[in-house]
Amino acid sequence: MKNENAKELINICNIELVKIEHFKEATGSATPIMASLTRYSVIKCCGTIEQCFKTIIFDSLEIVSAPQAMNYIEKRFRNGSMNPSFDNIMSSLKYFDETWKDNVKENINVLTDKERIKSSLSSLNKNRNKFAHGESITVAFDQVVKYFNDACKILEVLDSVITDD
Repeated sequence: MKNENAKELINICNIELVKIEHFKEATGSATPIMASLTRYSVIKCCGTIEQCFKTIIFDSLEIVSAPQAMNYIEKRFRNGSMNPSFDNIMSSLKYFDETWKDNVKENINVLTDKERIKSSLSSLNKNRNKFAHGESITVAFDQVVKYFNDACKILEVLDSVITDD
């Protein structure tokens, strides 16, 4: 990952996930607090993906855009709330540069595990939305970690396309 800001956000999230994993190993996965930590992990991972994809796009524009345009983009795009679904990422890219969108999509489509990667991002979003709207989620902590690792592959493709442009 070339974008240092996104890399740092991912590292911070991974450090928290490791701490939760150590807690799970010490106390067991069936403890009531693990259910809360798993829900927290879903929110943290999804939020990290959202901030990373926005950061990668925003940071690439910062070099070439007028301060007024960057102010608008920061307030409307970067600081706005948006589920980091694959469709939302693609739509965001399309608004900035259709070629970025096409190149990211093309690079994702050549991955052998593309369907699992997209499904993992979708699962993170669905679980976050269910929990945010008061519903129960039953995803296991280990699965959240797998979803996050898969979703980070989308960020890696996004980063490589945009920073190589």
